[in-house]
Amino acid sequence: MDNVLINHSKNGTITDGLPLISVIVPVYNTDKYLTRCIKSLLRQTYPNLEIVIINDGSEDNSGEICNMFSDKYTNIRVYHQENKGQAIARNYGLDKCQGEYVGFVDSDDYIACDMYEYLYGLIIDNAADCASISFTFTTSDFPKKIKQKETINVWSGQEILEKHLLEAMATGSHSVCRCLFKRSVLSKVRFPNGIINEDIPFKFAALSNVKRMVNSNLIKYYYYQKGMSTTRGAFKEKDLNLFKATELMQSLASPYNERIRELAKAKHERGYFSILARIAFYGSAESKERTEEIIGICQRQLRDNWRFLCSMPLPLSRKMLILLFACNFQLAELCIRLAKIILGQRK
Repeated sequence: MDNVLINHSKNGTITDGLPLISVIVPVYNTDKYLTRCIKSLLRQTYPNLEIVIINDGSEDNSGEICNMFSDKYTNIRVYHQENKGQAIARNYGLDKCQGEYVGFVDSDDYIACDMYEYLYGLIIDNAADCASISFTFTTSDFPKKIKQKETINVWSGQEILEKHLLEAMATGSHSVCRCLFKRSVLSKVRFPNGIINEDIPFKFAALSNVKRMVNSNLIKYYYYQKGMSTTRGAFKEKDLNLFKATELMQSLASPYNERIRELAKAKHERGYFSILARIAFYGSAESKERTEEIIGICQRQLRDNWRFLCSMPLPLSRKMLILLFACNFQLAELCIRLAKIILGQRK
């Protein structure tokens, strides 16, 4: 790691003709994975990178790890705050970062060594305001080499929002970590405080400001699945904040065309399936009575809206599970747990 090239401009000006890219990393109790994440950022082939780490009141050794790296590398800046949640930590990073371009990485994940060089190249080559790449889930500390034929799509205007929602419908992902944004499109956009799934309204609001976007199918981001992030693990009451996030996105979608409004509504209605699937796959941290109440509410909503959801461009496997959950939670739960066992054996 001592040989990593550092070519950093403290004030955000251009170095060697390349603008500064700021990468915002919120950290909370991820000391087992944090070093790997930071090393993947230090190994970036893009030479003018600022790493802005916000330690959100970690109770493990994460804060010490952050300080160790910031003491050693001039392009790492660390801020410590009381635990206020990932949204506020990211917003703090947006206020403090100095780059002309901004990206996000979660502290239990890692990225390919050329991710930001590739994203920047996409933006420049296509005169875009934002670029995105694909992702994969992994339980490995090292990325597997995946042979891919590059496919690039360029979108503009309201097509950007429609394509984003269609892709999110297929993958379930609204993550901002796959993107590199021109900072100017984020100037008035912030993550909503006090809720999880904050990426959903934030990304929609950010893309609303993007005039031209380029998307690549190449996998450059690795979501690590052994960690317990805010989006993984047993169902908790706070997971119902998903509906606050999707309601915010629906509100943001209201001025746009009918297709965009329809896809935003579908994301909201899909949330009831997502809650049931989480309970079936991970179990629930709530009482039996509360869990049964939530299951009942979600089932009723799916029964009322299954025709609408099945008319949406969801994967066939999701449509089948939606119908199964609407009819019989226990049977759907059994199918998901069997699938979990099979997937575990393959690993």
